[in-house]
Amino acid sequence: MKKAILSLIIIALVLLTACTPNQEVEDVEDDIPDVQLPKTLKEAVTMYHDKLSMILEDDDDTLGQNNQLIRYYNPTPFDPDDMIERDTYLDIYNKQKDNSNEVNLTEYLSSYKFLLDEIMVILEEANIDEMNIDMQIDFLYYQSLSASVYLSRDSGVVIKFMASAIFSEQLIYYGIKMGYEDNVFFVKELANYKSNDTYSYFEFLENISLIKIKYRDEENFRYEYVNQVDNEMFEVYRSSNDYAPDESLLRWFNPDTNIRTVYSDGGYEPIKHFELFNDKTSVFDYTDYLNGDLTI
Repeated sequence: MKKAILSLIIIALVLLTACTPNQEVEDVEDDIPDVQLPKTLKEAVTMYHDKLSMILEDDDDTLGQNNQLIRYYNPTPFDPDDMIERDTYLDIYNKQKDNSNEVNLTEYLSSYKFLLDEIMVILEEANIDEMNIDMQIDFLYYQSLSASVYLSRDSGVVIKFMASAIFSEQLIYYGIKMGYEDNVFFVKELANYKSNDTYSYFEFLENISLIKIKYRDEENFRYEYVNQVDNEMFEVYRSSNDYAPDESLLRWFNPDTNIRTVYSDGGYEPIKHFELFNDKTSVFDYTDYLNGDLTI
């Protein structure tokens, strides 16, 4: 009976993996402007400050078509009776969600963890310390899936199989490993899309970090990282093809300074963005649209 339950759980794991939404590496193309980037954040802030000062000092430039200053403010006259008392404001402020890049167990990841725990209980009760299973699952319309399931040396559950993308029907090779490392639940997944030789990697360490990588070549890739311990987050992205403008993106949140920096070159809305946070929210942001507009 335990073997039957174990087989059903493993099948559920394979099906869960097979039903994972497949995403291709995004492709775009155009010539990248020759922009001299500042080497440090201090240089970037200084450059933006000088540029803003020049715009404010030159009325003609400020009102010009290609260099407009956009500022949002409340035109209502000041009324002391409308001011919120400090204690009232702080009471609302302190109840706000803190400024953190949270990564929670989604329904998809929770299913992995639940099924993994079920397998571990069955293996322990049956005193099984080795597992190596080759199985085939037959679906409707003559579709089938062959999978290999086994325990790694560190007691992680490993699943390997080949599947077809839902819409493109291209072959995808999957390898997924899940388990516990120092009592921390983890999922590591590697996929290879054979038609365009694209690789996709996903790594989740519960309450520690999340990593996403997509790579086809030096002109098409994405790397995302979120650290739940110190709240650091950054993303590097590059995309190029014959159907849209080239695009490069750099996004970084520095927990030591509470500053988020974004640089997007090419694409449909190239920008330079600088934003300062406190523990709860953004307190100042500056966006330099490379088409000439500014937003403060």
